[in-house]
Amino acid sequence: MFFMRHALALFLFTCVIPATAGISQPGCDALASWADTFSPPAGRAGPASVPAIFRDEAFAGMFGKALDKWEARDFRSLDNYMKSCQQQLFKQDRQKANQINKVRRQLPSVQLALEQTGERASGSTEQAASSGGQRQPNRRKTPEAPAPRPPVEPGTFTLPGCEALHGWAGRLKRGETVQVTPKVEVSSLLRPQWTAPLFGLPAERWSRNQYMSVYQELTACRNAAKKRDDSAAFSRLHQAAKVVGKGGQAMRRVDRFREEAAENVERILGHQASPALPKIVEAAQMALRGKDPTEFVQAERGSYPRLGYLFGDANELAAYADYLTERDRQELIERLNAGKGEVLAKSSAIEKQLADARAAIAAAPATLAGVRSLRELNDSPLLARIGLEEAQALRAELQQRQNAIHAELRRQQAARKARAEAETNRPMDLEPRMTQLFHGEDLQELNFDGLAVGMSKEEAISTLKRQWKYEYDDGMSLDNAFVATRPLHPQLEKERRNGGRLQLGVMDDGTVGQLRYVEHYRAMLVNTQPQAWLHKRLGSPDGIESARGGRLLTWKDGDLRLQVLATNQTDVFWRGAGYASRLAISIWSEDYEQYLADLGERCHQLLEEKRDTGIVGMNEAMWFARHCNLSGNAKDHAGI
Repeated sequence: MFFMRHALALFLFTCVIPATAGISQPGCDALASWADTFSPPAGRAGPASVPAIFRDEAFAGMFGKALDKWEARDFRSLDNYMKSCQQQLFKQDRQKANQINKVRRQLPSVQLALEQTGERASGSTEQAASSGGQRQPNRRKTPEAPAPRPPVEPGTFTLPGCEALHGWAGRLKRGETVQVTPKVEVSSLLRPQWTAPLFGLPAERWSRNQYMSVYQELTACRNAAKKRDDSAAFSRLHQAAKVVGKGGQAMRRVDRFREEAAENVERILGHQASPALPKIVEAAQMALRGKDPTEFVQAERGSYPRLGYLFGDANELAAYADYLTERDRQELIERLNAGKGEVLAKSSAIEKQLADARAAIAAAPATLAGVRSLRELNDSPLLARIGLEEAQALRAELQQRQNAIHAELRRQQAARKARAEAETNRPMDLEPRMTQLFHGEDLQELNFDGLAVGMSKEEAISTLKRQWKYEYDDGMSLDNAFVATRPLHPQLEKERRNGGRLQLGVMDDGTVGQLRYVEHYRAMLVNTQPQAWLHKRLGSPDGIESARGGRLLTWKDGDLRLQVLATNQTDVFWRGAGYASRLAISIWSEDYEQYLADLGERCHQLLEEKRDTGIVGMNEAMWFARHCNLSGNAKDHAGI
């Protein structure tokens, strides 16, 4: 372990790795496949051993450059990426995740081996340069002291000469340290009051290469002192070089934490907009000022349970803060201050979205579309980006508005039902319907909405189809009955009637002898209306009879007859369908009455023949089935 620490410290100040581009990052699956080829070395490997998978061509092809070109930041980048892939694959394939972890544990030893290789190369170069390219048999010989340096310019790093370094090294007091950060101490020799005037920059701001150059310069001056046999100078410079070596190693940790803290700050400022973001920035600044943000974070995290990972960034920054210099912390605080405006703008945008959501809730219409819009708001990502109490309050508003809309919809439904019931219960006014059906001033001129007794069957059918928009009942023409077509149904429903059924009584000569019409209504009738209306046009009826809850009215004029019945009694079928009343109308001629009488006589004769002989011809049987009933009378009858 001592050997590894010594080798690492020595490498920091004896090897310079040229700056190169960062490494490539393959996909996690490709990384797992590469890691799967790793086999632990047999026995105990030395501290500088490099496993084979880091040396083959596949390694360089996968990460974009060979191992000998790698820098410390490349190892850090690979370590972070392998950690990320390990976490990602852990739930999917634990074996792959464990294999990646095995390779990841090899990174420190691989890095150390690379550093030791660089150290030996640097030492060989130094020796070759001091001997003019020839191997020196006597290693005790050292180069002459470097030439004096020009005066130091403040803010610019400059290496002083050996005389100045010797005077500076004389200030070293063993065991005396100064605190660079709360958790990092270095020798008092590296205090800013001494290093800034001498080198142009305080030691805490030196880069890795600058620490290395100071170490190399001290070593060169030490070797020159030894050549002069100046043991006091040799000892001072030797101890100073050791102090610089250890200081560089300590400051390397500071550099690493400085980079991670800066990344953390940028990650905080780059988080998705949320009302919690300003509080996270406040927690981060608190951590950088040396105050423990734990209590503040825990209190705020309770309000944003889904955003706990954001507050975790502030806690991480608290862990980094003890390894940062006061200058580093102040720069990060200023960076947070500079980004706070954008953070507040993001937060304001969320507040506006929240206000818009509340306005949308209040404005949601009392319709099914309004209910759908509220459901969409309830599933909005906005609720995951605001505080717990705000989210609960918003959901409460959503629920309250939903309840109000549902109550309003129920009220509207009840109102529609009440209106429908009131409309159903409102008595039917038959006068508009009578006016629509009857045309003419007396029975002889009577026209039943384009139909009349005595017209041909074809003319009647044409009128029913074109003018009435009716069709055969059940699509069959056996009894010449017609009903309303489907396109008329919405209007009929609005008028609370079924459109009726009109049947033509056709005689053998093809003329219409009777028109019979029956229509049902969803409300009760004032059954005196037809009589009053027809009385004005046709005079008093020739006959009035009580029939099935209404009045059967009959008019006679010459050979024409008219019957009208308005009643609030319907059969079971129509009551079940929601109809409460009906109007029946029949217009016929005396000729049709005689036609039906002749039919009845013929029906009776055929029935008697059947009873007497038991034999009826095929044509007679078909005629009987069409015109006669089983009792031997005509199927049709005159009137209602």
